[in-house]
Amino acid sequence: RFLTFSQIFDIIYIESEERVMDIVSLREQWKPFFDKIRQTKEFEEFTKDPWSQSFYNLCAAINEVFPDFVFDSDSGETKFVIIPEDYDVVFKFPNIPAKHGSSIDYCLVEARNYRAAVEKHLDKYFAWCDKLFDVYTPNGYYPIYVMEKVNCDEQSINEELMDWFNSNYDEPDSKDEKEMIEYEDTLQEFSDGSSIAVDLWFESIFPDDYMRLIQFFTTNFIDDIHSGNLGYRNGEIVIIDYCGYRALFDSKLPKDWYSKY
Repeated sequence: RFLTFSQIFDIIYIESEERVMDIVSLREQWKPFFDKIRQTKEFEEFTKDPWSQSFYNLCAAINEVFPDFVFDSDSGETKFVIIPEDYDVVFKFPNIPAKHGSSIDYCLVEARNYRAAVEKHLDKYFAWCDKLFDVYTPNGYYPIYVMEKVNCDEQSINEELMDWFNSNYDEPDSKDEKEMIEYEDTLQEFSDGSSIAVDLWFESIFPDDYMRLIQFFTTNFIDDIHSGNLGYRNGEIVIIDYCGYRALFDSKLPKDWYSKY
């Protein structure tokens, strides 16, 4: 018979005014939880072959082992995410098998990029994250990452984008086809919450650090900052997914790229 989630431990976390969490405390507090999860066949199957169905099965197993642990889940091209309802953290699982060879661990990239942002004094624009630990499985060690939870209200962010667009772009009065096409293309970018729209918006809302942020994105191959990768921390916009994607995949990384930070 499995113990309940609350019987195993009562998790707490420590954070400074800058919302930098104490990774040592988090590791100690969440270890009993993942010690139970890693014993399930679903975790073994997921780490051997991470994909949508094996992640769904893992979430079902977590519900069975810890029925009072309430959480949401999400997934994308590069990672899977578990979002506990009652805790100010989320857990990220890279879309790589335990023995991944040359595959890119985008969660590791994200943790690396956060440390780089700290060094450049730009970390206030990013949700804090770090590696929680490597979990042993019969398939090898599998990494799990932790990020601070922020309010991921994409609808509100898209509304802010459209408000900004409407305040800064007027529909052309003339019937100039080129002007109208340019206006409609820009309107579509903002309607979609695209990276192009977010870039224009950032220039307005982050005027003091905008050029430094753009340089940081370029230097670290971060090319996928759309509205779905943003959230609110205390009402301020922060980036929650900053591992990049295509630019990183297509790049030849320096040998010390991961270990530099």
